[in-house]
Amino acid sequence: MKRILIFAGVTLLVAPFILADTFHLRTGVQVDGVEELRQNGLIHVRVGNRVVRLREDEVVLIEKNNRTGALNLEEIKAEAEARDKELTEKTGLAAAHRAKVDALLEDLWSGVDAKAADARKSLLKMNETVPIFPYLALLLPQTHPPNKPLLMEVMFEIDPSGTHPFLREFATHEHGPVREMALRLLGRRGDKSDMELVARGMKDHVAEVRIEAARALGAVGDRRVTAVLMLGVVSGDPRWANVSLDSLRRLWQDIDAEAVKTLEKADDWIQFVKQHRDAMPDPINPDLLEPLVPPGTEFVVG
Repeated sequence: MKRILIFAGVTLLVAPFILADTFHLRTGVQVDGVEELRQNGLIHVRVGNRVVRLREDEVVLIEKNNRTGALNLEEIKAEAEARDKELTEKTGLAAAHRAKVDALLEDLWSGVDAKAADARKSLLKMNETVPIFPYLALLLPQTHPPNKPLLMEVMFEIDPSGTHPFLREFATHEHGPVREMALRLLGRRGDKSDMELVARGMKDHVAEVRIEAARALGAVGDRRVTAVLMLGVVSGDPRWANVSLDSLRRLWQDIDAEAVKTLEKADDWIQFVKQHRDAMPDPINPDLLEPLVPPGTEFVVG
């Protein structure tokens, strides 16, 4: 009887140290668990309380260890506390404030106009007492592309200068609405250092991006983009043409405000610009501009 009890005691001590593996897949994904069966080209792996099936031809490496995939609540708690501390240090925002921002962002992205408008106001109001911009800046790069434009707009309202590097980066994003918002906000900022980047938007394959580029070029306020805006005037797209004409008038109104009001056609503008050639040094050649993204680039919303 004593031998049985001793043996049982040893078994209880040894049992938790189960030989396990980490399965490295071709995709870069790693799965921790205990291999239970190989059958028909599949590896059955127990991960905690469930079984997953991996294709043998997708497994590139099996690393022996004791990581069974089971939940370790103490480890999870420690990781959560470490992550909370890291976020607080990076953003200066306590967990309760971050949770409030997260909830407001969910409303901002809800697709319900009234709810989104209220969330935007609440975020701006919150920023008056709690600096939320660093946290938003941390979230923006990992935000789902369809949600980026609204977040970019809120960030710009809070800190245009801090948002500026993101706008330049996302002006070449694969998702059209992200490029569109980036150009819109670059236009509102009105920095001539962004002129050529914005001008490239006139070569975009998405109409809304071209229109926003035309509007932004008028806001930037540099007559060197006159020939670039002519792309819109001669395009045959009424919306793009009208915004391009408005921007041309805005750029040239200080030369002859009354005359530019009457100019509608490309030939009229060409003649007008020739008469005032000295007012436009070093024009940008639209033929030398590359599109913001390769033509046809599309982000597939999943």
